[in-house]
Amino acid sequence: MAGGPNPTVANVGNILTAQSILFDKELIPNLKGETDAFIVAAERRVQPNNSGINRQFFQYSTLTGDTAQAGDGVVGSPEFVGQISAPAQLGEWNNYTNFSAFVVASALDDLVGNSAAELGYQAGQSISELYSAVADSAATVDSQVNQNALLSTPFTIDLATIRSLKQQLVSKNVLPNRNGRFAGVVSPHVLGDIFNATTVNNSIVDLWKLGNIDKFDKIAGADQKMDIELPGTNIVLRQTPFVTTTANYSGSGKIAYRTYVMGQYALIGVWQQVPGDTDLGDGDWRTIDCKVVENAPASAYDPVGTIGSWCSYRFHQTVSLPPARGANTQRMRFIDSVPAIQ
Repeated sequence: MAGGPNPTVANVGNILTAQSILFDKELIPNLKGETDAFIVAAERRVQPNNSGINRQFFQYSTLTGDTAQAGDGVVGSPEFVGQISAPAQLGEWNNYTNFSAFVVASALDDLVGNSAAELGYQAGQSISELYSAVADSAATVDSQVNQNALLSTPFTIDLATIRSLKQQLVSKNVLPNRNGRFAGVVSPHVLGDIFNATTVNNSIVDLWKLGNIDKFDKIAGADQKMDIELPGTNIVLRQTPFVTTTANYSGSGKIAYRTYVMGQYALIGVWQQVPGDTDLGDGDWRTIDCKVVENAPASAYDPVGTIGSWCSYRFHQTVSLPPARGANTQRMRFIDSVPAIQ
C-alpha cells in the first residue's frame, strides 16, 4: 500500500481519559535550614506565670586595683560597689492557617498536618531571627563587637581570623558557654572558605587535610545539624543560613555573610510558658509541634461549620544583652566576610 500504514486515530492528544493527572501522594520535602544556632548559644531564663511581663537583669560594676598605701592608724574611705541593670520585656508572636471542611475532605495529602510542619518551621525561623537581631544590636552599645576592620579586600575569612575573635573575648575575661567552648554561628558559605584555606595561618586545617584525612572528612562533610569543633580555637561552630547578610559589600558586588563568636551571657533569652503556648524547645524546627484542630464543630462565629480545621503557633519570648555598656563590655564578636561561594 502506497504511503505506509495509517496513523492511529486515537492518541494521548485527543483522548480525555489519557490526559488525567495522578498526583504523587509521597511528599517531597522542601528545603529547610537550621533554626537553633543562636538559641543554643544563649543563656535561658524562665519567666514564671503571674510575675508580670518585665524582667530586670543586673550585674556589679567591676572594681579596679587599689595601689594607694594606707596610712598607719588612718581609717580610709569605704569603697562603693555599684550595680548596673538592663530591662527586658516579653512579647507575643503567633500565626495560624485554617482550612474549609470541604478542602480537608478533598485533598490527597494530610493537608493540616503538613501545613502545621511548615508553620513550625516558620516559628523556628522567627525565634532565630529575634536572637540574631539582638546579637547584631550589640555593636551599637560596644564598639568592639564589630570586627570588620580585621579583613580587607577580598574580605575572605580564615581560621586565624576566627581565632582572633575568640582571643579578643578571652583577653576581656569572657568565659566560654558551651561545655567549656565558645559558640560560633556561621553560614555554610563562609565555612567553605575555612575548609578551603591553604595559608600558613591555617596550618592546622591543612594538617588535617594531609595527616588526618578522616577527621577532616568528618568536619568537611558536616551538614548544618552537626557541631563543628574548629581545631586550635576552642570554638564550636553551628551552621545556619539565617545570619545577617549585606548585599554589594564594600562595593564588591558580592554578598557578605556575618560570622559570630559568643561567650557566656552573650545573649539571654527569657521564656514564658503561657497556657496553650507552643513549646519551642531549643529552637529546632523539627521539634516544634504546632497546635492542630481538626473536625471543628460549628460555632456562633461559624454557624455552618465551614472552617473544619486549623493549625497555629504562639510563644512568649524576649532576648536581652547583658547590662554593661561601652567598649569591651559585651561577650561576643562578629565579622562580615565575602565567601567564594555566593
